Amino acid sequence: MGAPGESAEPERARLEAEIAEVQKQTMVGVSVCEKQGFELIELEEAIKNDGGCWLKFMKLPQPEAPPEDKGGKKAPPKKGQNPDDIKPIFGRAWVDLSDLQKPGSNNTMKRAFLETCPTAIKEAQESGDVWVDQEEFEPVFEPQRTYIYLEINLSSPVIPNASATQEPNPDEIVAAKTLIKWPFSKTATDDFGKQCAVAVKALTREYHQMFQ
Repeated sequence: MGAPGESAEPERARLEAEIAEVQKQTMVGVSVCEKQGFELIELEEAIKNDGGCWLKFMKLPQPEAPPEDKGGKKAPPKKGQNPDDIKPIFGRAWVDLSDLQKPGSNNTMKRAFLETCPTAIKEAQESGDVWVDQEEFEPVFEPQRTYIYLEINLSSPVIPNASATQEPNPDEIVAAKTLIKWPFSKTATDDFGKQCAVAVKALTREYHQMFQ
């Protein structure tokens, strides 16, 4: 790193620049994504219901240098260029999030390997043009064992820890109402029963007279 007594900052800066250049060439980097609103609800549902989720990726062609870096002229097309390098390629990776189903868990780190998704092509059918996946396609991510390293940090666990305090009873939160008990009235009950008996007898008499 240098002779004793010399500052290591220039050498450190040079090494950091070299590392950054290698990352550009190998397409390795760090991405930070913060989930909010509806996306956060979808993530919580995926953890609770499915125990994981699919992450979808698209491999884009490497961007060309701007015209000013090429002397203001457009670069000529490259001969013998691989078609896979100039068209997007789609992939996906299943991320197991079952660790976040544990009560109180709010952090997990996973490595998920990518698998190549088939390219969709348009086919003409009687009902119209439809997009279908190709049955045969060349795997891109599998031979290189391409993977992602994912770390998820939640501000609060999806499934909280069980409460150590005893839950209050309903009557401790809302006082139970004291119902008024009316005294039993035998006179009114007997009178109602007599009225019902008289009505039944009247209906019986009228029904009998109709068929005599």
